[in-house]
Amino acid sequence: MGEYVIRKTVFFFFLWIASTAGRQWTVSQSLSSLDSLAIVSVSPHHVYSLNPHLQVLIDSSGSLDFSEAQDRHSWMTYGPVSNKIPSEAVLWGSIRLYSQAKDSTHWALELGYIDFVEVRINDDTLSFKGGVREQVHNRDVVIGRKACIRLVIPPQQVSTLWIRLEEQGEHPPQPRIQLLEWQKWRNQTVLFEWRELAFLSLFIGIMAIMFGYNLIIFLSIRENTYLFYALYLLSIILTVYFENPVRGFHILGMDNPELNILISFLGFSSTSVFYLLFGRNFINTAELTPRWDSWILRLIGLRFICLLFFAGYGLLTSNWQPGFLAMNVLIAVEATFLLMYFVILIQSKSVLARYFMWGSGFVFLFGFVLVLVRKFIPIPNAFLLFFGSVVIEILIFSLGLGYRMRKEQEERLEAQQFLNQELTKTNKAFGRFVPHEFIRSLGHASVLDVALGDQVEKEVTIFFSDIRSYTSLSEQMNPKENFDFLNSFLGRMGPIIKDRGGFVNQYLGDGIMAIFMDIPDDALHAGIEMQLALQAYNQERIKKRRLPIQIGIGLHNGPLMMGVIGDARRMDAGVVADSVNTGSRMEGLTKHFGVSILISEDVYQHLLSQESFQIRYLGKVLVKGKRIPLKVYECFDGDPQEIQLLKKKTLEAFTTGVEAYLNQELILAQERFQQVLQEFPNDPVSGNYLLNINQLLNRGIPTGWTGVEIMNAK
Repeated sequence: MGEYVIRKTVFFFFLWIASTAGRQWTVSQSLSSLDSLAIVSVSPHHVYSLNPHLQVLIDSSGSLDFSEAQDRHSWMTYGPVSNKIPSEAVLWGSIRLYSQAKDSTHWALELGYIDFVEVRINDDTLSFKGGVREQVHNRDVVIGRKACIRLVIPPQQVSTLWIRLEEQGEHPPQPRIQLLEWQKWRNQTVLFEWRELAFLSLFIGIMAIMFGYNLIIFLSIRENTYLFYALYLLSIILTVYFENPVRGFHILGMDNPELNILISFLGFSSTSVFYLLFGRNFINTAELTPRWDSWILRLIGLRFICLLFFAGYGLLTSNWQPGFLAMNVLIAVEATFLLMYFVILIQSKSVLARYFMWGSGFVFLFGFVLVLVRKFIPIPNAFLLFFGSVVIEILIFSLGLGYRMRKEQEERLEAQQFLNQELTKTNKAFGRFVPHEFIRSLGHASVLDVALGDQVEKEVTIFFSDIRSYTSLSEQMNPKENFDFLNSFLGRMGPIIKDRGGFVNQYLGDGIMAIFMDIPDDALHAGIEMQLALQAYNQERIKKRRLPIQIGIGLHNGPLMMGVIGDARRMDAGVVADSVNTGSRMEGLTKHFGVSILISEDVYQHLLSQESFQIRYLGKVLVKGKRIPLKVYECFDGDPQEIQLLKKKTLEAFTTGVEAYLNQELILAQERFQQVLQEFPNDPVSGNYLLNINQLLNRGIPTGWTGVEIMNAK
């Protein structure tokens, strides 16, 4: 049984060999009957390089059609003449294919980066177009980066391919023809293209986000550095998106390849322009390295001129190769220049310069070196590495811009803080001349907001004080001693007014005019405290063998117009009202009555706590310029302690005497004032009243006399 199986197996093995040899002999017979052109036998699942088998015809005039080309006898093998094809020639190719498949098969005929391609099969029965510069909608195959034709080859017969190849630029057609099964080619190409598209989409997305971000910053702060950086990013986006005539126009770009080439060229050429403009503004070369800055400007100008020239040349001739070549040469020149410039920047120790150098270094020292090495050593996915270096450059530039923005913010903050300090100092300085309370009363927060004509009406208490006999006192001092004395005196009195809620509106030489915006009690307390402070000050003066001084204080309450008066060049804080004149008269009456503090009836009536003060009514006075008499009161809380005790002890008799005097009861008034003087002989008010009473008793009371004392002097 085993021997039988062995014999049968050997029989069928030799039978298979014989049948195979018979088929091969039949094919050879059929092929040998064809003309001298090479025949390539193909079967699915294999890849065939057709260049060695290609027969070509060089059409130097570019005027032949298919029928004319077929009739020519000057066909030759492509290999020996591949380097002898003129740049302006049209290349015709022919090749014969024998499909071993039993059925019709679909094949992808890939011809490399050829501008225009036309293919015919089997004596003009079919015609297809392609090429990387052919309108996308006219191509036989729109997917893929290279010129590709989809063929259907009949089974087990010889098919003749006729190929017409044309380049529009200065390079002759250099086809790299491959044939592989259609579905296999499609799977490989689609996978590669979608993988590349995903990467390009990620890259362009990052660039687009950063472009938009920096453009928004520019529109917000109007800083040219961010504009040039945004345009630099945009030029990279345009270059990568449209790239060159072989980068997937069916997915990216437009239907017309010429427009894609134009936009790609403009983007590629603009990259260096905006890179240099960005770097110049980023590190401020005009200030950091002024001599080198002039050369940077020259490079920018040269690049811009070349951009315009070669863009025009490309549009006129449809030949962009010289433009791309010139721009690459300029990039090499710029890279050499920048490498030398970086040595200068290192010496400058500028942090921004270091960011710029590190970012540029990833492209110059890695990207361009990678491109040069790739000319000699195959590096897979080299373009991914180059794009990676660009991303790193952009990230470093962005970090540098962030650092620059942070430093500028810190500098602005420091400048703002310094300005605020200066404004605070200015406000304090102005506040010494124009009180802040005055400014706030006008509805402003700062003296800088005050304008000529600002005014407001207020109910206030006007405070006046004056040094008694200052003229005779100042005559004993030289000008410096006068200033020193006044500053010493006012330095003690001014703070008391502020502490009690008032503000000094004006220093009147030896006098003070102050305003109290709230209650009259504050002004009266301030007057009392000033008199007490004066007593302590006089003790110091006596120890220094200097004469003691006295001051009179007058208060009046009433309406007041506060505002800014003057002209456009000279303004002043002023107050205008009859109340001011009355307050001044009240201070002047202290001299007449010989008292330290005098208040008007308006002040007395508006006191919230009259019982807190020691006050005596002094009578009625008609001051100069007034038609209505004023009731005046003395507050003696600021007198020396012994004087206070005497005035308090005689207060009842004094008050009765004043009322009797005003009621024309002169005998009663005389008795009461004599009573006061027995206890308090140095009371000037009582003495003055007795003098008036004696005159009236001797001369008689005049007709219409009311007891009002008329003051003819201020």
